[in-house]
Amino acid sequence: GTLDPVFLLQFGIADKRISYASSIGSTEIREQDKALMKKALEEFSYISVRETFAKQQLEKIMNRNINVVCDPTFLLTGEEWRLFAKQYSDYLENDQKYILTYFVSLEKYSEHCINLVKTYCASIADMIRLIEHAELIITDSFHGVALSVNLGKNFVAVENRGNPYRTRNLLSRLNLLDRIDMDIENYSKVDYSNVTVLLNDFRKESVDWFCEAIEN
Repeated sequence: GTLDPVFLLQFGIADKRISYASSIGSTEIREQDKALMKKALEEFSYISVRETFAKQQLEKIMNRNINVVCDPTFLLTGEEWRLFAKQYSDYLENDQKYILTYFVSLEKYSEHCINLVKTYCASIADMIRLIEHAELIITDSFHGVALSVNLGKNFVAVENRGNPYRTRNLLSRLNLLDRIDMDIENYSKVDYSNVTVLLNDFRKESVDWFCEAIEN
């Protein structure tokens, strides 16, 4: 369909426009969208995206540097997410062990998945608590992976064939590409000793960029 200018903040009067961790949703900007995107983004004071491929695509059509920053969910630490969930959710009342499955691709509608997984309605706080207390998370959701990492959980990332790049970009940055489609024979728990250092560095870089964009 047609690209809606609203998503490029083409409305109202603003002294400053900032893009934080935006996503273009595909590996390549459509030819029909390039002129509109270039014109709209020229009005932005600061531009950042969450994927390396998005940075590369935008830099092809614009004569400026595009920053890659962490997903907004990482701007809260794992401990801050836990405090939020504890305050707003009483979803878990027992110590029963479980594996959490969280799928967003069209595969979730398959008879196979429906027969395997019983779906419950959960708030954001409930979802954080479910991830926090799970023995293992199996998910094809980027944010399922991101929150699992942020909370220091064991997880397996099922590759979302519709849009695998966002998750791959994150896991590559954290040296966790081996978690994608990890089978049972090769399964191991996540060693977070180095991952935590890499994530904290990424978070600090992103927060520093955001503060500079707002204050300057």
